[in-house]
Amino acid sequence: MGSPPFDSPFDESTDFATETTAQGRAAHCTTCGESFVDAVTGTLYRHAWDRWAACTLADARRERRSLALILADVDRFKTINDTYGHPAGDTVLRAIADVLRSGSGDAGLVGRYGGCAGDEFLMLLPDLDLNRALVIARRMRDRVRGLTVDVRTQRGVTVRLTGQTVSIGIAVAADLPPGALADLLLDCDAALRQAKRSGGDQVRVALPCASPLPDDTGKQPLDPRGVGVRLMLAPHHCLPRTTEQELALSPLGVEHVYTVLSTLLNRCTAPLEAP
Repeated sequence: MGSPPFDSPFDESTDFATETTAQGRAAHCTTCGESFVDAVTGTLYRHAWDRWAACTLADARRERRSLALILADVDRFKTINDTYGHPAGDTVLRAIADVLRSGSGDAGLVGRYGGCAGDEFLMLLPDLDLNRALVIARRMRDRVRGLTVDVRTQRGVTVRLTGQTVSIGIAVAADLPPGALADLLLDCDAALRQAKRSGGDQVRVALPCASPLPDDTGKQPLDPRGVGVRLMLAPHHCLPRTTEQELALSPLGVEHVYTVLSTLLNRCTAPLEAP
């Protein structure tokens, strides 16, 4: 059993129940009977998710399989709590968590990211490339958008809520060195922030990191007057850049062109130093 990539309260002697699914395996500790599943959402507590995510990563590295990490954040969740009350918020979270768990399949590992009060969820899915991860994430987004949830606001008073949405970030890795899960989480979180900044109810993918912007070390910034950018269609979602001014995108990358071009424009419009 591999070491967790995050700080974990468990040591290697911790005994987990063994069942057929990733969620079931971590349902409880066979030594003390402690539940590792959040009572509100039915997803894993963060510390349990960390532990089993480390095991999933170790298996994927050993078997040379890819991993997809999906981070979902409930849009405008505070408004639900403030308007209808926290019990109503719990009901909405439970409905959304059901969508995410069913969409992740038996092999998926779904956890509540921010602890027992969080409205973000982590999903670790083995054997998925980027295209398949996008299909699953978009399906989850659409199913959440179509939810109808009846919530109790007062004794004897029920309100029907519709139109709830989630923002989703995705990161996928095929080469999994030690620490890959922590890096995936950083990339996934950046993609999620982009989805939130773009208005929510969107799926964003963590693209390969662009070269760093000019710093204050005295290096000459990129001169926009001498830059040529060539965009190519390619059979895969996103291929590595072969030169400083070349980027290959597939048709699936169209949804993320805004992010790519924003990065390039930031580089091209950096202020020039005086000669």
